[in-house]
This record gives sequence, structure tokens and C-alpha cells, in this order.
Amino acid sequence: MDLEEIFSEQYYTLLNDLSDENIAEFVARIYTERWYSSFSYPENDPVYFESKKMEEKILDNSQFVAFCFYSSFLTEKMLDYQWNEIEEWVRKEIKEWDKKGGLCIYLAVLHYCLLLESRSIPEDRLRFIQGFYSHPTHGIMSIFENMKIQSGLHAFITIDNCVVDFSIKQEACVFNFENGNEFILGEIPKEMTLGGWIEGKTIAKKYAREIARSSGMNYLDWIEKHMLYAYDISLRELKKS
Repeated sequence: MDLEEIFSEQYYTLLNDLSDENIAEFVARIYTERWYSSFSYPENDPVYFESKKMEEKILDNSQFVAFCFYSSFLTEKMLDYQWNEIEEWVRKEIKEWDKKGGLCIYLAVLHYCLLLESRSIPEDRLRFIQGFYSHPTHGIMSIFENMKIQSGLHAFITIDNCVVDFSIKQEACVFNFENGNEFILGEIPKEMTLGGWIEGKTIAKKYAREIARSSGMNYLDWIEKHMLYAYDISLRELKKS
């Protein structure tokens, strides 16, 4: 099986022999062939994101905090195989998108739509990004010459160009998150590259409607149900802290 077949089936792989430019070109083609987009990624250069401190006003926003708790909760429970901790209808969605190789797309879309529909963040400050990550590996993997760099398809959101990314926790087993936080709220780890193509409401809601249909709901009912579940989860998490 060659590199393209591996990538097409799993949506991520070890691409240590590719430069960031070639990774971008490769991922752009995958998005064009497999996922939704509002313009031609191969014909447009990706945007590379840098660490940027998020406004305290946003970090103090109770709805923003609740949805961050929710995204973190779903990612953590999925990665720890604690499926019984997640309600069945959400568990089904996560498993379906994980099987497709689009877990990060699912989580980014969900987080984007929660912030959008709750009006926690104005639409003109909120973006959905489809792109890629790249970083050096650490631990046992890094001793092998062909496993020193890991890259792959990735999706996340931004607020005022600050990256908000909880599904990046998937890389914690092979990447050293030096500050101890296995997520990104503005500050990107020094050795990690995040790039991609800037989308917004049109593509995010196209995905969301597809997810809602697969759960037997319309978009508004789907987002309301997730919103209520997010508030419930965040209250439970806050009581633990």
C-alpha cells in the first residue's frame, strides 16, 4: 500500500519525508476528493497559524467555557474508550465520524456551531479551518528514522485568528505538550505547525446538517440538544473542580 492509499483510508499518517509545502498540497487534494469545501484548496495557499493570546473577555465568557468543557469531555472520553460516559446518541455520532477519519472535523464543526448559535462569539470573529498539523514525535516513536515527524489532516476553529483546538489531544501519545495542556486555546506549542484553509458558516453548517440528519434530527433540534448536553456536562465538570 503506497502513501496515498494509506492517507486516503486513514486520513492521517507519518509524512516525515514531506515538507510543509508538500503536506499542504497533499492534504488539499484529500479535502477536494473526500470532504466539503467552498473553494479550490489546491489552487490556494494555506494560512499558517501562530500563537496568539486570547482575550480574557472570551475566556471569562460562561458559554464559551461550557462549550470548551464539552469539547474536552467528548475528546477525552473517546480517547480513553470510556464510551459509557457519553450519551448513546452522541456516542453514535462520534463513532461514525471517527470511522470516516473525520473525528476532528466533527468536533470542530460541533464546537463552531455551538458558539455560533448561542451567539457566544460573533460570526465575523469565528472561523472553521480545514487543514493539517505537523510536529516532531517523542518517546519510543522518535527513535525510528521514519517516525520522527508526524503530520496529517486536521480541522479546528479560530476566534480572532486564535486557534481553539481540543481534538489535537489525539497527538498527546506522540507529541510533548510542554505546558501540560493537551489542547490549544490561542497558544500553539512551539514545535507544532497548524495550517489550513479558512472556511466559515456555510461549510460548517453543511457538515452539521449532515450529522443532524444521520441522527434523525433537523439542524436546530440537533444543536439545541447538544447545547443542553454541553451545559449539563460543564456543570458536572465544574462541580468536580
